[in-house]
Amino acid sequence: MRFRLGVPIAIATSALFYLLTVYVQQLLPMTENDASIAVGWNPLPYLFSFCLGMSAYKLRSTSVKPAPQNLLMALVVLAIIVYLVTSSIWVRPFVNSYFFYSVATFAVICLGSQQNFLCKTFFANRLAKFLGLISYGIYLRKRGSNQVSM
Repeated sequence: MRFRLGVPIAIATSALFYLLTVYVQQLLPMTENDASIAVGWNPLPYLFSFCLGMSAYKLRSTSVKPAPQNLLMALVVLAIIVYLVTSSIWVRPFVNSYFFYSVATFAVICLGSQQNFLCKTFFANRLAKFLGLISYGIYLRKRGSNQVSM
């Protein structure tokens, strides 16, 4: 597979767009709550996740040996757990959680496979599948109730 610069350029540009929208949100001439809604419905902040998804799709087709893949997957899961445990203590001020979760999801998509023990354990059990089925409906219900209450 030939390396192309389009993917890294798209990721870097979309990350800059995200940071720009976060900065512009503070400058909007409206209340903080209204500015948050305006930026939340804007597609530019989500361009970063979209570009990472495109990159994951392209990288997923390349083959990785199973042993390094399992080790990398274990490190990604460990990093997520450490972040969740320590996020309020010392990591939160230094790591943007949107970037962190986007990159962690990107790594799980690129490194995960059906043969990977950690992927089977965490994502292929009955509970994870059930939560995956109902999560979007819960998200829409919560998002709708937040919009109505404002």
